[in-house]
Amino acid sequence: MKPLVCIYCEGSDLKLSVISREKDKLRVHSTFTVEQTELELETSATEQLADFSKEDISDGLTFDSLDSGTGTAQQKVNVNATDVELIAASLAEFNLNQAQFVPVVTDPNVNFHIYENSDEKNKNKLLDKIIKDIQVTKGISVLKDNIDYISIDENTYLCVFIDKEVSCVNLVNSVAGYNGKRYYKINSIKNAEIALANYVSKTTKFFAEDYTLVIYIGREYSKLIFLEGQNLSHIGATLDIGTSNLNTYDVYFSKILLEMENGGIPRLDNIVLCGEDRSENLVLSFYGTFPEANVTELKFDLFDLADLEEEDQNNISTYSVPIAAAYEFYAEKDEELKGINILPRYIIENQKFLQFGWHSFVVLPFLFITTFLFTYLILSNNREMVDLDKEIQRLKDLEIQNQ
Repeated sequence: MKPLVCIYCEGSDLKLSVISREKDKLRVHSTFTVEQTELELETSATEQLADFSKEDISDGLTFDSLDSGTGTAQQKVNVNATDVELIAASLAEFNLNQAQFVPVVTDPNVNFHIYENSDEKNKNKLLDKIIKDIQVTKGISVLKDNIDYISIDENTYLCVFIDKEVSCVNLVNSVAGYNGKRYYKINSIKNAEIALANYVSKTTKFFAEDYTLVIYIGREYSKLIFLEGQNLSHIGATLDIGTSNLNTYDVYFSKILLEMENGGIPRLDNIVLCGEDRSENLVLSFYGTFPEANVTELKFDLFDLADLEEEDQNNISTYSVPIAAAYEFYAEKDEELKGINILPRYIIENQKFLQFGWHSFVVLPFLFITTFLFTYLILSNNREMVDLDKEIQRLKDLEIQNQ
């Protein structure tokens, strides 16, 4: 089994899911949450990422209400020793040397940008145009390996880029260090909103004219994602309300109506609930506010949950984001969809350094034998040359004596 460990940093919570693919079935082996402690370690973002412009980049087309946040050269990253111990202990049953890690990020670690009116099909050339557009319109310099995009329609692209250190990456490195390893393999960095939108779109069928709201409710934050038919239409601002600080559902409804106006969403035909709150009161409240909408919970029929305890199976929706990221990761490998991957080049290069697979160890003996043979031949040739030099000198001496 080659485990896929998806880590979602959500406020002060870390949500982790361990998943593998066996034939055509995705199996969830473990899910757990770690509440990060308040102790923070200060690290320099410029050691790993380029120093970007720090201007606000929250304006965009229908994504203009997203809170992007601002970065600084010194980022505070939650990597506490206790958190690392808890995560390492929870993952102890898995062979992490064979594991693939996928951090899942959301704002303020990522920023969104809409790029329109391009008929460019070459990805590198399109990225160059997008980066230039971000520079011109927002005054921000973006490295090509820190940005990715998906197509909204034929001429519109939703671009996602990072401009600061990714705390989930530091966490993976800390767990590796705790276990005496230089690193664990990070295969991709996914975006929470797009992964969730892709999962809902590919696993739930809607009419082409339907407008659907996917609402994810976390402990401290909530997300609003709108689809038109099967396609992503609008991502709302992250709401700083969740199960830990919610007094009334009316707050959600006012925010939803505002985002519908911002995104040009005329109505809601479907509402898909996921996250930490799928209570009957929440469902009834949505029915009361949007009586014509079909309110359902997000399903996970594609996943085998047999390895989980019954309580964890019942709460599987809590891990909607890391599970959706796992689905996107595998679906991209199968070329079923286009997702987001904003894995910086420095991480890829660091993981290549002195990295040996099984085939490398097979080759090593041949390298040793080849080196030994070359050394032996060189020494033999040198000795033969010395002997020949001596023979030549002897013959010269003999010739002199005969004269």
